[in-house]
Amino acid sequence: MYSEAAIWKTIRDLKPNDNRVRIIGRVIEAGENHIVIDDGTGVILIDTSNIAKEKISANVLVTGSVHQRSDNKIVIEADLINNIDYVNFEIYHKIYDLIKKHR
Repeated sequence: MYSEAAIWKTIRDLKPNDNRVRIIGRVIEAGENHIVIDDGTGVILIDTSNIAKEKISANVLVTGSVHQRSDNKIVIEADLINNIDYVNFEIYHKIYDLIKKHR
């Protein structure tokens, strides 16, 4: 169990010092130990080597830890991946931006 709650982020807003995050995105690449997702603000590599492999749908909610690689790229080490049948990214980003303004 993790003691720190994961915060909602978009890929564009990720920082190397973020700890645990939640990101919704569309899977654009899938490999044996990784996926790459696009949330409309950018793309990011998700390390899936530490989670059970299940069928991953086109849209996912990823919860995981943020890490910065030696080449300064940010990756997320997934703790959990939930399949999401449908996401309207335009509405999601509008709501995300409204909430971000009021934090």
